[in-house]
Amino acid sequence: MFPFLRNLIIFKIFQPFFQTVRDSIIPSDYFSWKTMVYLSLFSWLMSWVAYGFEATRFTIMLLTSFSWLFLAFGVGWGLQANHVKLFGIPLAPWVAGAILCGFIFGLIPGNQIELSIVTWPLISALIIIVPQFLTWDGKVKVPPPITRQQVILVFLISLLLSSWLQFYFRIQNWFDDYPSLMAEDFGTSGFVYRVPGRAAPLSDGVALLTLTETTLQQELHNRPWSGVERWLLNINDQLVNLRREIRDRLVSPSREQRFWRIDVRPVTASNGYDLKLQAIWQGPTAEPNGYYLEKSCQLTRVERPTPSPTTGLTPGAPANPTPAVGVAPAAGASTTPWSNLTCDLQTERKSGQPA
Repeated sequence: MFPFLRNLIIFKIFQPFFQTVRDSIIPSDYFSWKTMVYLSLFSWLMSWVAYGFEATRFTIMLLTSFSWLFLAFGVGWGLQANHVKLFGIPLAPWVAGAILCGFIFGLIPGNQIELSIVTWPLISALIIIVPQFLTWDGKVKVPPPITRQQVILVFLISLLLSSWLQFYFRIQNWFDDYPSLMAEDFGTSGFVYRVPGRAAPLSDGVALLTLTETTLQQELHNRPWSGVERWLLNINDQLVNLRREIRDRLVSPSREQRFWRIDVRPVTASNGYDLKLQAIWQGPTAEPNGYYLEKSCQLTRVERPTPSPTTGLTPGAPANPTPAVGVAPAAGASTTPWSNLTCDLQTERKSGQPA
């Protein structure tokens, strides 16, 4: 008897809470937004059941489509019925439009996130506009002039918002495809803002100069000096082959690399040549005269002992494959000039075009 009374008292205490939960879950009218949400959940569960029983793709897609449509309609209806607003703006059409965009562009293969975000304001505007011209019976109606003005204003605002979103994605795609643009000065830009503390990505020009240095090391380092000078005398033709070889050795070519032109400029020095490796940017830039990246290399002449038949070395091969630079051969020994190529680690950015 006493346990029964105790349970009855507890039930009486929590009865208002249970009643509130019941009223919030069970719709007061069958034709309500809660019914739409429950139909969405039911369709979603049935689609999983159909998938588990290996139903046809058409059946699964049909149930999934109903789930998305019921969800968009129910959530939009519920937000509108409860007058949910953000800064005085009703959220119902915008949330329903976002759900519809996720459903529509989720059916298209590939990553369509950008397209769904760009079209989201337009679809949300259609959700606002269509009920102003159609009744629930599907008949066309003419709204009053004040409503027509509001409809036009909503459409123009959504079109402007969609254009700004498209502009953002276009700029971001440019930066992804052409990382050298991130090195520009955006201090006077009205659209691009550089986040403080975020380093600009490495330009493809630096990678091309590094690859050029590696290729020249194979072509000019530790070679007979006579062959090196012939290479420099025929530098125009050698540059054509060099650029082709660099393109072939690129691991992951990008769209930006076609705007870079590689050039090598030899300057006579006291003991050889100073080579200026240049990557000239021919794409869009904020600088009026453009810019280029430059890396300095030193091609020096090194005297090495000439191998004799008694040394057992192949004629024309260096006596010491890796001799110390600047070490003089023994007095009276015959020497042969060889090349030694060293490059600076620093890559400089210079305004204008190479002289």
